[in-house]
Amino acid sequence: MKNLSIIIPTYRTPPKILERAVKSALEQTLEGIEILVYDDNDSPSEINSVRNLVEKLHADKSYHHAQSLFYIDGDGHAGPSDARKFAVEDSAGEYVTFLDADDSFYEKDSCQIMFEKIRATPSKLPDIVQGKIVVEDKNPETLAAFPDAYDYIEKSFRETLSFETGDELISAYLSEKKHSLCLEGKLFRTKPLLSALEKMPRAECFVGENYMWLYFILRECRSFCEIAIPVCRCHSENGFTFSSDAIENLDEWKKICSSSSVFTAVFADMKSRPLSCGEEIVRNFYSDLMIRFAASNLRQQMRVPDSLREKAARILIDSWGADLISRMVKKPED
Repeated sequence: MKNLSIIIPTYRTPPKILERAVKSALEQTLEGIEILVYDDNDSPSEINSVRNLVEKLHADKSYHHAQSLFYIDGDGHAGPSDARKFAVEDSAGEYVTFLDADDSFYEKDSCQIMFEKIRATPSKLPDIVQGKIVVEDKNPETLAAFPDAYDYIEKSFRETLSFETGDELISAYLSEKKHSLCLEGKLFRTKPLLSALEKMPRAECFVGENYMWLYFILRECRSFCEIAIPVCRCHSENGFTFSSDAIENLDEWKKICSSSSVFTAVFADMKSRPLSCGEEIVRNFYSDLMIRFAASNLRQQMRVPDSLREKAARILIDSWGADLISRMVKKPED
């Protein structure tokens, strides 16, 4: 078994940007790692581009981990949530870490630093080790619309949490909103991670899937430790949520609204598996987050062309429900 599996899902990532991410993984000083590039593209040209890049780097003997770099054909675009899930199932590491294709590790010893926390307590391995994420090139338009948007990524607090149940851990993790909600910058022990994925329903979410993953993972984990040391660079925002460009078609709009499936999955799970403790904390946290995402979609609807606005409104209501949307729409003044 490897010490660590580094999973890099990619979809329509420019080759130079993807190469930066993969090279930052290849340069890690930690021994016993594997690097899985999960190709989620659906066009032959993009698939060939990713495969050729991985083959080129796999053959480059100047990289110590080159022979541990592997290409996985995703066989069509399943979305980031499924891409990560399938890659985890193919992994062989005792721990797993995720790296977005447009990001990179902070330094060559970033994984080594996180693993030192694991080796410090060999008798009781932590389920999650979290380092600090640094966001590069913060988008002024994002900050104007969401002043605390990057806080969800960059939060770091030196702390160790250990409980008898995962329900205790998730409520403690979310209670004071002081820990990063990003999947990156963390090492997840593979055993509880796989257990979480068995319980997590398939959700075609292209935005906000991190929050669904963390909910299911935290419920399976018992221990968490954090280091206030930068381990990951978040370079840019290529997703849908904070884009300021016009929304050109309904397929793109459906993906933007797909974050609603995150909250459907979370609340459905809480109903079928009530938390043994801290349910009010978790429910309130996800309720507040849901309102933020729905409000964002409501604002983004204005970027849809007039000719598609009526259909986009129906998609918005189908995604979030008429009750929630009607409550959020301001009534015109008399």
